[in-house]
Amino acid sequence: MARNELEMGMKTMEIMAEVYVTAFVAGPIAVMIMIVAENMSGQSSLSALMPYFFIFLPLGAIGMIWILSLVVPGESVEITRKESRSSVFDAGIPVVGTQRVDRVFTQEIEARKRLLRFAAILRSPLRHYMSDYRFGIVIGTMLGSVLVLLSMTGIFQDIFPRYPGEMMICLMTIVILVPLVVAYELRRYYVHQVEDQIPDFLRELLDLKDIGMTLQGAVKLISESKIGLLSSELRLVSKDVTFGTSISSALVRLEERVGVLMIKRVISLIVRASEVTDYIRDILIIAIEDMEHFLKMKRERYTVSFAYIMIIYLSFGIFLYTAYQLNVSFISSFQNLNTNIDISGNVLDMFRMSIMLGIFSGIMAGQLSSGSVLAGFKHVILFLVTAVVLFVYVL
Repeated sequence: MARNELEMGMKTMEIMAEVYVTAFVAGPIAVMIMIVAENMSGQSSLSALMPYFFIFLPLGAIGMIWILSLVVPGESVEITRKESRSSVFDAGIPVVGTQRVDRVFTQEIEARKRLLRFAAILRSPLRHYMSDYRFGIVIGTMLGSVLVLLSMTGIFQDIFPRYPGEMMICLMTIVILVPLVVAYELRRYYVHQVEDQIPDFLRELLDLKDIGMTLQGAVKLISESKIGLLSSELRLVSKDVTFGTSISSALVRLEERVGVLMIKRVISLIVRASEVTDYIRDILIIAIEDMEHFLKMKRERYTVSFAYIMIIYLSFGIFLYTAYQLNVSFISSFQNLNTNIDISGNVLDMFRMSIMLGIFSGIMAGQLSSGSVLAGFKHVILFLVTAVVLFVYVL
């Protein structure tokens, strides 16, 4: 089933890549050539159609991205953490409240919880930053506001003497996206590291169970080995068990702390199996095979999608190279004939097209590689920086 889904997704990606090359590369290049030809002949009939070009091309790109989001399965990098509510005094019997709730006491408890959450953020800001994209949005908004205030002082006029409006669009987009890109890439690295370490953890657990060790002893021994990010979490599990917590509750707390989807599945499987029987060898073997197959499918998808990402990069590079040749080599050959040709309008239209193509091409690259718009923001930043360098400093 998973294999068929992957193959169908790859075929869809192939079709979308071909449509992209035709609509987002051949089309804009043809428009650029016609603009240059009309300016050389003194006509401007195509200029009236440019607003429609800037409207319908983004709409087509949004449609393609939406279709890809429906057909191509996305890569799960979700991290969900929740507060552990287990207590050593919990008897498992619900208590029916017979007294009125003390609102002042309840408000004090909630204020204390907010203070503890704030202290937890200060203790591990990086973990909370990558777990919650709202931090990245707030930081990006603040940086964008600072950029607007600086632009109002005129500080960018000497740095970017040409195309101030287009430059502000590029700078605002880059500044707002950078914090989100950092958060997403940190989260993605964290999730991949945890997923890659799960098979090693399960194999060591299987080997120790085969020689007759209990689940508590096996977890304690594995926590002393170096298997990566999971080692520190397993040490906390071992400490919880030492202080009297049951192994099932300690593993559930690990699941809540890590927050990765695959670790939740594995830990839930181990906890449920250990509650039924102490012989969990067959279950661990199935879990190892399932996890290895999952990682293999992810690698295959990345290998296939990498080719389509390169197509997008090559297509955008061809667009920029064509713009450079049209405005430098091609036009200069006519200027040597003592003809007065104004290319400022050509460069401005091409710069605007490159901004639009850079944004949507980057998002499409992320959708093809990981099935996520957030994965495409780093490509957007790279495309916009390249376009700015070419049209502001080279041409």
